Amino acid sequence: MNCLGPNASYWDLLVGVGGGAGTVTVQNVNFMNAPGTAAVIDGPNSVIKYSTFAYGSSSQAARSTGLALQGSGDQALYNSVNWSGTAGIGSGPNAYGQWIYGNFVYWNRCEEPDNVPGGQLYTSPPDQTGPGSQHVYLVQIWSMGPRRTMGST
Repeated sequence: MNCLGPNASYWDLLVGVGGGAGTVTVQNVNFMNAPGTAAVIDGPNSVIKYSTFAYGSSSQAARSTGLALQGSGDQALYNSVNWSGTAGIGSGPNAYGQWIYGNFVYWNRCEEPDNVPGGQLYTSPPDQTGPGSQHVYLVQIWSMGPRRTMGST
């Protein structure tokens, strides 16, 4: 038996941990072969746009999450997020006022570690100790590809 270990706790790109780095814009980046999460954007009010996650094939995908938005006011605009292991786009706790718009997501959560399909977009519940409730503005997202049910291959 050959079992994969837990998801790696490091990233290809980590921007603005805890909101202390100010506002950052990341655009036109191709993320490939991330051993954990490909990009973590932790604002405030930072933007990632026109970027591609796993360009070309599933062998180039992130092992965990493709794109994680962690900061308040962060935006994911017009990205293509494909074949990520556990989630395509994730929105972190206590992040409010985020915009996730015009993104193309395809067959994310392909590892199905708990045998549950899905994972195109994940929004975590707000932490009760945080500054307020979470508001994610999901205006538009495109998803293409086969629909799978639990237990299918």
